[in-house]
Amino acid sequence: MSENGRLQCVISTAEKTTPYDGLRSVSLPAASGLMQILPGHAEGFVVIGEGDLILKHADDHIETFRIGASECHIREDQVLIII
Repeated sequence: MSENGRLQCVISTAEKTTPYDGLRSVSLPAASGLMQILPGHAEGFVVIGEGDLILKHADDHIETFRIGASECHIREDQVLIII
């Protein structure tokens, strides 16, 4: 788990890469259903389907992005989403 108990999410597309720091959670439309990632989550690889990617910041601000088929790698409180 990270020292501050928060996640970092990096969203990477062919056009740009955007980091989001200090997140409480990341929710995404996994192929098997909605999945929430919290600090301390096990390492893994997730196939993402079409739906809403939801980033919850430490101040409870929520950002929502509509995404299509992509993939997610989770490791040591870092979430990498490749679209």
